[in-house]
Amino acid sequence: MFIDFMFKKWLKSNWSLLLGIGAMFLLIAGTVVIQGTTLQKVLFLIGAPLLGVTAWSEDQKMLMFLQAVITISAVIAFFPDLALEVKFMGLFVPSVLGVIYLVKVDYIEKDSYWPVGAFGLLLIAAGLSVAGVFPFYFNLLLAIGGISVALYAFLGYYFLKVKIQLMWLILNVLFAVNPLIRVAAFLLGF
Repeated sequence: MFIDFMFKKWLKSNWSLLLGIGAMFLLIAGTVVIQGTTLQKVLFLIGAPLLGVTAWSEDQKMLMFLQAVITISAVIAFFPDLALEVKFMGLFVPSVLGVIYLVKVDYIEKDSYWPVGAFGLLLIAAGLSVAGVFPFYFNLLLAIGGISVALYAFLGYYFLKVKIQLMWLILNVLFAVNPLIRVAAFLLGF
């Protein structure tokens, strides 16, 4: 009975961490399945908002905006024939509005490193909006954006002691690897 009580207490205080870990596995699985498949799209469509709930539960607004953009991207992926302008408006504009909101609410008082994450967010949104049209820029923007978000997550985890930032650090390091390899291959002529 005591163990049952302790487990329930632990689960109640750590539900968002468990949800985030589950979402991480979905997103990682989405990166290893064949690109552009329905399975990949569904994994991102489920994983991104679940990770957003984790960010929301810990009041991490910058990460909430990032996950919102990733979720929008997952929805847009189901419509490959959308015009570049529509993709850009659907991804980059919400990112800019998120950054404006964070400035307006003086989020820097809570999270002094969020501008590093916002830079990554804007690059990722721009990269996702040119997916399929400009592959080099898609990969370059995702690589630099992913590295920026990973740096932001490291700073938040290490200096601000926000435990869930470790999830975004791991994910964004992993997400930056493939685009970095593709950019290097392009630059080296492979």
